[in-house]
Amino acid sequence: MLSAATARAIGEALIDTERAAEQAGWDAPPQLLAMFIRPGTTIEIAPVPLHPATWRDSNPAQTGPYIPATAILDALTAYFTATRTPDWLRTWLRDEGRTPVGFAFLCEGWSSPRTAGYRHGGIRLFPYYEDDMVRSLSAFDTDGRYYHVLRRRGADTASASTDDDPAPLIRQTMLGSCLYRLRHLALPA
Repeated sequence: MLSAATARAIGEALIDTERAAEQAGWDAPPQLLAMFIRPGTTIEIAPVPLHPATWRDSNPAQTGPYIPATAILDALTAYFTATRTPDWLRTWLRDEGRTPVGFAFLCEGWSSPRTAGYRHGGIRLFPYYEDDMVRSLSAFDTDGRYYHVLRRRGADTASASTDDDPAPLIRQTMLGSCLYRLRHLALPA
């Protein structure tokens, strides 16, 4: 079980991660992130090393419409949590003596329905929607605690919340389900 101080440090590290994304600018691809604790209770958040095209590709078997990032995350989750987790991921998660404590997902989107034909990174094609963009960073730690950081485009600050006992509805969304399942990879073997 993670201490209250560690849970607070994770929340602060997630806020710092979103702040770094804000400084880097908008129209960034989604990121699957792993959260780690290092000796001395230092929290590290690092992108899972995936090919950059992971989030932008259409179905490789056929040309077609954009696949939503959460559907790609769902496929990755199924692959990573299969009977045999890929060796490279197990090694990477425990590299350099760090201890994994959960997973997070950072993405951008509109807070209202999208215009048909929009593809990730094409916000400049729909400038009248810029003020409706949000960046969301959601995470689950190994204790099942849920963290959420949200920033509306143009806002000076992001809102952040931590829920020690999240409603089942959160875990039933595709994103929540994926992060909740991935957190099991961070549990001690």
